[in-house]
Amino acid sequence: MTLLASRKRTTASLYKLPFDSAKAAMLALNRAVYAEVASRGGEFRQSKEYLVQLRQIGEWLYSQKKPGLLLAGKVGNGKTTFLDAIINLYSLGEFIDHGVRTGFRRIDAIAITDMYRADTAGFQTLKDHPMVAIDDLGLESVEVQSWGNVTSPVIDLLSHRYQWQALTIVTTNLPPAEIEKRYGLRIRDRFREMMERVEFKNESYRKGTGK
Repeated sequence: MTLLASRKRTTASLYKLPFDSAKAAMLALNRAVYAEVASRGGEFRQSKEYLVQLRQIGEWLYSQKKPGLLLAGKVGNGKTTFLDAIINLYSLGEFIDHGVRTGFRRIDAIAITDMYRADTAGFQTLKDHPMVAIDDLGLESVEVQSWGNVTSPVIDLLSHRYQWQALTIVTTNLPPAEIEKRYGLRIRDRFREMMERVEFKNESYRKGTGK
């Protein structure tokens, strides 16, 4: 029996930050984003788009009506900065899994396929981890050949976490139609059901200094 299989089907609610309001979540998130930008030597800028994203993500952190969060949009416009800020917020919490303190497991999508090839047990552990953050979904190979078999480790991972409604955050540059094209209609529909989608339509911060 896997770790997630030993829990109730909805597991994300077990790992929710104790904010007493959406406003409190937004304020904490804003501070975390500021700290993340500063750690990279960037210039923190509160654009109109940023404030919309802050509100949407803050409301998700507070309510967590869906067990997943999808940060989607163009390259370089703050998705990964928000992802790391959320992870840092969770690192301050006291979350226990089977008697051991736990937090987010952060991994690039490309590394998922590499792990699948090299470490089957590690891949299974990743699938079952209470909180997983996947950066840059869409840059990895969808299909992987291992021991003569062709598999789709990212689809396997996402399907597993959907089944158990496990806390999962994903960043991607792919629009919905491209997600369907790469991963199939089932994964796109599961994203819609499981994940709160936040659009990043602003221009890249990398054109100057910033996130």
